[in-house]
Amino acid sequence: MGMKHSLMVVMLAFANLVFVPRAVFSQTPFYQGKTVKIVNNDPTGTGGLRVKVLLPYLRKHIPGNPTVVMEWVEGAGG
Repeated sequence: MGMKHSLMVVMLAFANLVFVPRAVFSQTPFYQGKTVKIVNNDPTGTGGLRVKVLLPYLRKHIPGNPTVVMEWVEGAGG
Protein backbone atom coordinates (compact mmCIF):
# COMPACT_ATOMS: atom_id res chain seq x y z
CA MET A 1 0.00 0.00 0.00
CA GLY A 2 2.87 2.40 0.74
CA MET A 3 4.54 1.90 -2.66
CA LYS A 4 1.23 2.33 -4.47
CA HIS A 5 0.52 5.57 -2.61
CA SER A 6 3.94 7.08 -3.32
CA LEU A 7 3.70 6.13 -7.01
CA MET A 8 0.33 7.89 -7.21
CA VAL A 9 1.80 11.03 -5.63
CA VAL A 10 4.67 11.05 -8.13
CA MET A 11 2.28 10.57 -11.05
CA LEU A 12 0.02 13.41 -9.87
CA ALA A 13 3.00 15.74 -9.46
CA PHE A 14 4.21 14.89 -12.97
CA ALA A 15 0.73 15.42 -14.44
CA ASN A 16 0.52 18.78 -12.69
CA LEU A 17 3.80 19.92 -14.25
CA VAL A 18 2.84 18.71 -17.72
CA PHE A 19 -0.79 19.81 -17.96
CA VAL A 20 -0.86 23.13 -16.06
CA PRO A 21 -0.70 25.97 -18.58
CA ARG A 22 2.42 28.10 -18.45
CA ALA A 23 0.29 31.25 -18.64
CA VAL A 24 -0.67 30.71 -15.00
CA PHE A 25 2.92 31.34 -13.96
CA SER A 26 3.36 34.46 -16.11
CA GLN A 27 0.48 36.61 -14.89
CA THR A 28 1.03 40.34 -14.51
CA PRO A 29 1.35 41.62 -10.95
CA PHE A 30 -1.93 42.67 -9.32
CA TYR A 31 -0.83 46.25 -8.56
CA GLN A 32 0.61 47.02 -12.01
CA GLY A 33 -0.89 50.27 -13.31
CA LYS A 34 -2.86 50.88 -10.10
CA THR A 35 -2.65 53.56 -7.43
CA VAL A 36 -2.21 52.76 -3.75
CA LYS A 37 -3.52 55.56 -1.53
CA ILE A 38 -2.31 55.90 2.06
CA VAL A 39 -4.58 58.08 4.17
CA ASN A 40 -3.11 59.85 7.19
CA ASN A 41 -4.47 62.45 9.58
CA ASP A 42 -1.26 63.88 11.04
CA PRO A 43 0.99 65.53 8.42
CA THR A 44 3.42 67.01 10.95
CA GLY A 45 3.56 64.31 13.60
CA THR A 46 5.15 60.89 13.92
CA GLY A 47 2.43 59.26 11.80
CA GLY A 48 3.23 61.54 8.88
CA LEU A 49 6.94 60.94 9.35
CA ARG A 50 6.46 57.18 9.24
CA VAL A 51 4.44 57.45 6.02
CA LYS A 52 7.07 59.68 4.39
CA VAL A 53 9.83 57.23 5.30
CA LEU A 54 7.85 54.22 4.12
CA LEU A 55 6.72 55.55 0.71
CA PRO A 56 9.96 54.94 -1.27
CA TYR A 57 10.16 51.36 -0.01
CA LEU A 58 6.54 50.68 -0.93
CA ARG A 59 7.07 52.04 -4.43
CA LYS A 60 10.14 49.89 -4.89
CA HIS A 61 9.06 46.58 -3.35
CA ILE A 62 5.39 46.14 -4.28
CA PRO A 63 5.23 43.91 -7.38
CA GLY A 64 4.04 45.85 -10.42
CA ASN A 65 5.48 49.19 -9.23
CA PRO A 66 2.16 50.92 -8.47
CA THR A 67 1.83 54.64 -7.93
CA VAL A 68 1.84 55.22 -4.15
CA VAL A 69 0.17 58.42 -3.00
CA MET A 70 -0.26 59.78 0.49
CA GLU A 71 -3.32 61.83 1.28
CA TRP A 72 -3.84 64.00 4.34
CA VAL A 73 -7.42 63.83 5.56
CA GLU A 74 -8.43 65.60 8.75
CA GLY A 75 -10.24 63.23 11.09
CA ALA A 76 -9.01 60.05 9.37
CA GLY A 77 -7.43 57.19 11.28
CA GLY A 78 -7.25 56.82 15.03
